[in-house]
Amino acid sequence: MIRVTAAEFDGNVDHYRSRAHSEPVEILFDGRSRLVLISGEEYARLSLASQHQEQIGDQSDLQLGSNGESLPSEEEMIARQEEWFAGLADRARHRTAGRPKTDSAELIRQVRDERFHQHNQARAFDC
Repeated sequence: MIRVTAAEFDGNVDHYRSRAHSEPVEILFDGRSRLVLISGEEYARLSLASQHQEQIGDQSDLQLGSNGESLPSEEEMIARQEEWFAGLADRARHRTAGRPKTDSAELIRQVRDERFHQHNQARAFDC
């Protein structure tokens, strides 16, 4: 993980945005960790793992991650991700009712991008 001050981050946003695709970038304010910039793929992976953890509770037969939390298997994560994206596609179709038809993969991409940008905007205001 890369650690940078807020001033350093502000001066090199593009550089750290690129670096966040390969490793988390921790942003310090007054010497304290306040934000962590991660890639969209990493966020989706963590989000799925968190959702799965909430659904399974305290089952002890799963492998423990480095932070001590139970993590789903790769197959389970892929199945949950496909289920989640299918739900997104259904919601996107509902939103676009009456508009010209769009490929479902494109709808998923549009909704995912919209949610990603909304999340990033919300995180930007947390500073």
